[in-house]
Amino acid sequence: MPFFVCGDVNINLLHHKIALPIRNYISTCSSYGCLQLITNPTRITPSSCTLIDHIYTNFPTEKLTPGILINDLSDHLPVFVLIKTKPLQKWKSKKYTKHDYSKFDSETFVTKVQETLNQLQIDQNKPSEALDLGILCLNRYLKEQAPVKQLTKSKKRLAHKPWITTGLLRSIKTKNNLYRALVRSRFKNQNAHEKYKKYRNKVTRLLEESKRSYYQSQTLSCGNDSKKMWNLINNLLGSKGKELSPPEKLFDTVRLTP
Repeated sequence: MPFFVCGDVNINLLHHKIALPIRNYISTCSSYGCLQLITNPTRITPSSCTLIDHIYTNFPTEKLTPGILINDLSDHLPVFVLIKTKPLQKWKSKKYTKHDYSKFDSETFVTKVQETLNQLQIDQNKPSEALDLGILCLNRYLKEQAPVKQLTKSKKRLAHKPWITTGLLRSIKTKNNLYRALVRSRFKNQNAHEKYKKYRNKVTRLLEESKRSYYQSQTLSCGNDSKKMWNLINNLLGSKGKELSPPEKLFDTVRLTP
């Protein structure tokens, strides 16, 4: 049965030529049909390079493409392996949409809803039908006043973390580019190393300040509304909640009455 075993093994395979225990370890793995796929250093510091993050498998190597990601998520570079398989059915990514309230006119919306409801023949003895008609009416004019738009990838990310501005996204990209250049130089450029650390710390501080400022303003906007406050707390804790509803003013004004 094909298998993959990966992890931080803490055995530096770059020393296999000078360390007998490491050669014995590699020989033992090979005797069980295990091949180690990662061949380049996975932890690079100004004073050392080590290959201690491994991926072992007995899968045919001609169907595998191993690699290393250059990312400063930790002091170890992430490792991965791509597996060639039979073509699968084309996967469609999930589309994220959102109502665009930028040109929303609440007075026009309320007027149209009220006029339509007044024209409908609603049976007072059938409240469920009245509710269904009301919801259809609301949805119709909501789509007209606040059309649904598909979010781009960047806006999709911002929707989950609204405190990350476009300026911060550019700073994060610059930080990642500095780190890639540093790794490629094997951390030998001291000036580049210092520049990266200063820029990384600056970006981290700006992200923390932006997030703190965002939630402070959101907390103040809740006022005495406990429902809004709990929605904000759930959002901060990462708990799943219901999607945001249209402006509450609509429901303060529109009444589904015959």
